[in-house]
Amino acid sequence: MSSVRWLGARLRAAGRWSRTTRGTLWTLCVCSVLGSFVAVLPALDHFRGLHDVSTAVRERTGPMIVDVQAARNALISANETAVAAFSDAGGRLTGPGQEYYNQMAIASQSLAQAAEVNAVGRPGTEALQTVEGLLASYSDLISQAGAHFRAEDELMGTVALWNAWRQLHDPHGGIIAKLGELRALQAEELGDQVRTGGTTAGPVPWWVWLAGLFLLLAAAHVFIVRRFRRRLGGLVLAAIAVVVLGVAVHDAVERTGADIRNLDAELRGVLAEPDGRMTAHRTIAALADRFCRSADGGCGPTLPERLRQASPGAPLLATDRVVSADLRAAAPGAWLETAITASAVVIAGLAVAGFWPRLDEYSFGKR
Repeated sequence: MSSVRWLGARLRAAGRWSRTTRGTLWTLCVCSVLGSFVAVLPALDHFRGLHDVSTAVRERTGPMIVDVQAARNALISANETAVAAFSDAGGRLTGPGQEYYNQMAIASQSLAQAAEVNAVGRPGTEALQTVEGLLASYSDLISQAGAHFRAEDELMGTVALWNAWRQLHDPHGGIIAKLGELRALQAEELGDQVRTGGTTAGPVPWWVWLAGLFLLLAAAHVFIVRRFRRRLGGLVLAAIAVVVLGVAVHDAVERTGADIRNLDAELRGVLAEPDGRMTAHRTIAALADRFCRSADGGCGPTLPERLRQASPGAPLLATDRVVSADLRAAAPGAWLETAITASAVVIAGLAVAGFWPRLDEYSFGKR
């Protein structure tokens, strides 16, 4: 019981002390300093969440989407170039041509870059590894077609060319189909990131905390004005600093949110980009009719039907279009993370500067 009485006495003494001018000053000072750090945390967390999303889209998801689309375009262009070269008598002797090798190099490099910035985790790694394996098989079939045509074995050359085309365009496991599956994974990841960017706010909006700090500093200033007739001081500057911080964070949040939305729209356009106009299937059909009487099944029973089902692509070649994703610039407002933390220190320092002269007056005894 004695300990309870002692505790009660101490609490009553603390209550009496807090009602004195000195106690009120110390209470307001401590609350202002602690509030300076507590109130900026939600703003820092909200902005950091948005900034991290913008950075992830710029550095990983966006580059992967662009690289996969570049590889897709390059492979289609390489295939069109190779088939067109083999359709000519001179090309059947010289091979698929330099442009084919250039486009294949672009495709390989783009796939390697996509693997480096893989933003979709293990499924993306597995899909890219599968594509690389299929790509090696496709390249080997094109080489076989060239060897057969140079040996004047047009029948086997046509069959190898048909197998290469099927390796690329087969809707059930071809390279383009696998890249399409990777597209779907990328679209899902991009959607998740954009939704995360729109829901990074906590249960209480970040600006409410800053508004509360501003009201606390304003109340402390009013107390000092009424008690000491001091109208200017550190508390006024601290309150102004809170307003400036709130405006800066709001502006940065708006710009970062707009940046995420713009990137999303731009990358959605890349994901929805159609394949360019494709004529290789018609060229292969003509070669098959000429060298192996495809109508009679000379090149296999599936060739005519598969070629009839082939898509002609879009009116314009996708490789002629510029993929305009501005991913190289840094995410906006990167400096603000440090500035928010520094501003908390500044606001706390100004608050202490506003209270210190009054506390100094009351440092010797109760008043």
